[in-house]
Amino acid sequence: MDRNRIQRVLVTLAGALIGASSSVSGGQKPSDTRDAIMRAHDQYASAPLRFEAAEPKDNADFVARAERYQVRLAKGNATIVDGQKAINLELAGAVAKSIPAVRNPQPGVKNPAAGNDPRLAKTGVQTYGTVEYKDVYPGVNVVYSGTQRRLQYDFIVAPGGNYKDITLDFKKARRVWRDGSGNLVIETGAGKIVQRAPRIYQDTPQGRQIIPGGYLRKGTNQFGFTIGPHDPKLPLVIDRP
Repeated sequence: MDRNRIQRVLVTLAGALIGASSSVSGGQKPSDTRDAIMRAHDQYASAPLRFEAAEPKDNADFVARAERYQVRLAKGNATIVDGQKAINLELAGAVAKSIPAVRNPQPGVKNPAAGNDPRLAKTGVQTYGTVEYKDVYPGVNVVYSGTQRRLQYDFIVAPGGNYKDITLDFKKARRVWRDGSGNLVIETGAGKIVQRAPRIYQDTPQGRQIIPGGYLRKGTNQFGFTIGPHDPKLPLVIDRP
């Protein structure tokens, strides 16, 4: 997280504390102070993940630095580092030349710190809330977004595309399995990471239709999706909430 971002978070939390403390002196309960701090923290935690164009040294297309984790996107694939835990998500068999497109420009710009040499500092770095790689498989796009607490990646399958092409390959994971709730559990050398069960739907003239489905094992650390009956003439969204 860049220095300005940290300062803004501290100011927000301090403001919440000061405001709540003033309320306590006016006769409100001390629990109001805790509630105000929690609201400020929750508001920050739900803030959008901010992607920026990567530096050549990052060996990536885009990077994002959140409160608890970092993400590097390259050729449609993602590397997620959460403390000492790291997973490499590769779209096995995907088109390596898929070109990313950015959406949802975030307000303001970043001014990252440059260590001890101010000559290396960058200013006015634009960030984005969404990065989409088109046609990672024929007729299938992958869309990356998220919050300060978790990365989200969704697949949009156009009419004529085949969701069965999608193969999530969790490189370097010790073990990957589906738990009793349909979530994916990824075991790394430093612990476990849980990815929620997908929500699959189509938007129809009659409204949004939820499609039954879930993760499907395709290999040792590889998973795709099993999806119930749906309209092949409409886009299909595999939403990983």
